[in-house]
Amino acid sequence: MSPAANCRWPRAVRLSRNEDIRRTIRRGRCFPGDGFRFFFWPQPPSCSVRFAISVRKKVGNACKRNRERRQFREALRISRRLWPRQGWGVVVIDRPSASFLTWSKRQETIGKLLAQVARTLANQTKRIG
Repeated sequence: MSPAANCRWPRAVRLSRNEDIRRTIRRGRCFPGDGFRFFFWPQPPSCSVRFAISVRKKVGNACKRNRERRQFREALRISRRLWPRQGWGVVVIDRPSASFLTWSKRQETIGKLLAQVARTLANQTKRIG
């Protein structure tokens, strides 16, 4: 097995169906950050948290876009303790300004956004329950 295969996200945490991604963006709750936006939409409670990362062509050529995706995946992996518990679809949409963020600023912003999301989702669950 190649080293790259060990770094892949398991299917359980990938939001891969186009229909699910579009629904999350269209109907989900948006949390804007510096250079990117998070969209959250409820999934069946039996599902784990699932992510999709979208990087637009405005960011640059394929090499730059892939680098942005890798950096987002790694920052999300490091922030795993802040993820919602389960049952959420998350779409991260990159803006061209995100390519100018330093690694520490990107990680800090993702951490703040995930903490804000966790507070919001907890309050939402309290109101419903």
